[in-house]
Amino acid sequence: MERDGTKGQQMFVDVADNAKGISGAVRARFDTSRIANRTLGDIVTHPLFLGKVDIERDRMTLANRNLMGAKHVADITRAVIAGPGGRVSKKVESLTDNEVIESVRSFLDVISIAFTTLA
Repeated sequence: MERDGTKGQQMFVDVADNAKGISGAVRARFDTSRIANRTLGDIVTHPLFLGKVDIERDRMTLANRNLMGAKHVADITRAVIAGPGGRVSKKVESLTDNEVIESVRSFLDVISIAFTTLA
C-alpha cells in the first residue's frame, strides 16, 4: 500500500499502461513522470480551458460540452515545449514545471487574442 498520493497515482499509471479501458485523459492526469502531464493541473486553469476540459474522457461527442480531453491539453503542452511533431528530449524534460506552465500559458494567451471566438 502506497501512502503518498502522487506515488500511488504513478503506480496506477504504470499498471494502466498495460490495461485496457483506461482513457488517455486519466493517464495524463495521473502520470507524473512526464513534464507535459505533471503541469496539466495548472494548464487547464487557463481561461481558454477553464471548465472546458474533460478530465475523464478523450472523445468529445455532441453530448459532451467540453472543448477537449486532458490528454489533448498534454499534447498541446508537448507541442509548445518541443515544437510541432517534436519529441520531448531530456533537455525539454529538464525544464522546470514553472517554465513549462509559463510558456504554455503565454501560447494560450496569444491563441485567445488571435482567435477571439475561442476566448
